[in-house]
Amino acid sequence: MIIKANRQSELGAMLVGTLVLVAIISTVLVAVMAHVAQEHRMLARTVAWNSALPVAEAAVEEAMSHMRQVQLGNRAANGWSISGTNVVRTRTTTEGKYGVAISSATPPWVYATGAVWSVSANKYIERRILARTQGESHFMKGISAKQKIILSGTLTVDSFDSANSSYSTGGLYDPAKRKDRGDVGTNENTPNAIEMGGQATIYGSVATGPAGTVAVSGGNVQVGSASYIASGANGVESGHYTKDMNVAFSDVTVPFSSGGFTVTSNSLLGGILYKYILGGNDFTLSTLSLAASEKMLITGNARLVVTTNININGIITVRPGASLHIYLRSGTVAMAGNGVRNETGYAYNVGIWCLPAVTTVSLSGEGQFTGTIYAPSAAMSVSGGGASGIDFVGAVVGRTFTGSGKYTFHYDEDLQNRGMRNLLIVSWKEI
Repeated sequence: MIIKANRQSELGAMLVGTLVLVAIISTVLVAVMAHVAQEHRMLARTVAWNSALPVAEAAVEEAMSHMRQVQLGNRAANGWSISGTNVVRTRTTTEGKYGVAISSATPPWVYATGAVWSVSANKYIERRILARTQGESHFMKGISAKQKIILSGTLTVDSFDSANSSYSTGGLYDPAKRKDRGDVGTNENTPNAIEMGGQATIYGSVATGPAGTVAVSGGNVQVGSASYIASGANGVESGHYTKDMNVAFSDVTVPFSSGGFTVTSNSLLGGILYKYILGGNDFTLSTLSLAASEKMLITGNARLVVTTNININGIITVRPGASLHIYLRSGTVAMAGNGVRNETGYAYNVGIWCLPAVTTVSLSGEGQFTGTIYAPSAAMSVSGGGASGIDFVGAVVGRTFTGSGKYTFHYDEDLQNRGMRNLLIVSWKEI
């Protein structure tokens, strides 16, 4: 009887031990399963988190591509729309969805949000990016050329900044606030790539291609800082000549492939007869020609495509708040007399854009010109000069460039932030 009782006692102890062990194992399994589930949720959330960033980056890339495509045109196009001061777009992809906004600043900022669905979290996981851009304008220097540059006479180049009141007055050039960034440069890789003679004066620097050189004839040429020129020193100041010019001058294309109103001739406004009046629209014209007595008026933001030749001896007046950008398909540009009267005062509001078939661009006489000329396939020349000493405010680009006579160039440094041709991301951060 004692043996049987002991046997029963042992079996009871084993049963209790087994139950305890099962309880322990069950607890461990529950804990392990909970841990695995938590790990799975965390992993799924991490995957969504990591995947959301490339989606946001894709949004930034689309914004950059869009801006390069429209250039100076309307950004609220191709599926983009206006929201406040921004243009925005949303898109759903196989990876997730994103929203992106381009600010109205110059250069613009890009705000992007990428979102990827997380099943375990039962919501979208989002990541946000702020990208700041900087563009390489068509006009990074006062005078630029692919090939040879010749400067003579009393030609002077200096600079100012219409966006900075310390270096302009009301956005206009002020000789008392002039700067010394009126740079001149060419890609030319041959000896004497830049030739300077007479009393040519450059408040700034000169640049050639790696094998190019600068030739100075006579003893009155000055290139350098404002203090160097004020000292009366001649020649090129140390540190103001580089051999690193290597610019890709892109070809011009017309901004609209179809449409455009045909310009009508001879209209009266305010009792004045104008050969052409252009408002805020796109226009086409076979040839733009103004005799000395003829006038053209711009009252809105106008874009004009000219088939062949621009010959201006009369006056083109661009009213305040208006702009004029002319795209010449072929032929030549010849401007004399009063040329263009840009009443806005800002160079970026007036531009002459020459396609590859344009061969020559010449400016002469005593007229003032505030604007830009981009003609990378044309031989460009300027001569003469205005009595006021303010002849050309803005910047020029040509295949070659020859400047002579009493001519002054005032390069507006704000053009570096206008008309971007290659927008680049210069800073990127997650917000």
